[in-house]
Amino acid sequence: MQFIVPILSRRLLMVLFKPFKLGQVVGKRKVQYVVDLKWWSDLFSEFSFRVYMKNFEEMSNYLTIPSSPCEAGKGLNWGLVTNFYGKSLPTDYMMFIEHYGSGEIGGWLTVLNPFSNNTYINLLHQFAPILSSVSTLKEEFPETYPFPLLFEPGGLLPWGISIDGDIYCWSTAGVSGKWKIVVLGRHSEPEEFEVSFTSFINGLLNGSISCKAIPQEWAGGDIRFVPYTP
Repeated sequence: MQFIVPILSRRLLMVLFKPFKLGQVVGKRKVQYVVDLKWWSDLFSEFSFRVYMKNFEEMSNYLTIPSSPCEAGKGLNWGLVTNFYGKSLPTDYMMFIEHYGSGEIGGWLTVLNPFSNNTYINLLHQFAPILSSVSTLKEEFPETYPFPLLFEPGGLLPWGISIDGDIYCWSTAGVSGKWKIVVLGRHSEPEEFEVSFTSFINGLLNGSISCKAIPQEWAGGDIRFVPYTP
C-alpha cells in the first residue's frame, strides 16, 4: 500500500489505497512523493525499538539486572493486561518487568508488576485502590489534582509506589510510547515529566531529572534493584 505526501484532497481520499507512480496526475496535482506505508511503519518500529534498547541499556548500567528475577513477565500473557486496560502498556515498561520482575529500586520505589502474586505490588490489583485514593484527593483538592483518571480520556494509570506513599503514574493521552509521567507526591505537589518510563528512571539515577518525591541521594548514588523473594 502506498501513500502520497503531501496531497490533501477529496480525490486523494477516493484513491488513497491505489498504487501511484511518480509524476502521475491525481486530480489537478502531480504526484511528487511516494512513500510505502509498510516500509515507513517498519522503519518507525525499528527506530522506536532502538530508542527503547538504548534507554534500557543505560538503565541496566545503573541497575544490575537480576540473574534470577522474581515474577518476571517474559513469555507470559501481556494480552490479558492489554484487555484489562483496553490499551497496550509502554514497551519499555514491559521490558523492565520481563528482565527485572518484582523488586524495589533504591530502597524506595516499587514498580508494580501485573504478574506478581503479592496483591500489594500487583499492577492489576492495586489499580482500583490507588485510583480511589487519588479520586479522594481530587475531590478535596481539585486545583492541585486536576488530572483525569483511567478510564477517562488521558486518565492516570498508576505504575509505581514508594515506601512513603508517593504514586507514580502515566498520563495515558495518545499512544503509549508518548505517555508522560505524573508523580503524586505524598509530601509534595504533583509533578509532570514529558519523558518515557525508562527515561524517567534514568534521569532520576543520573541526576538529569529532579523529582521532589525521590530522595536526593539517588542522583549519582549507589542505587540498586533488589528483587523480592517469592
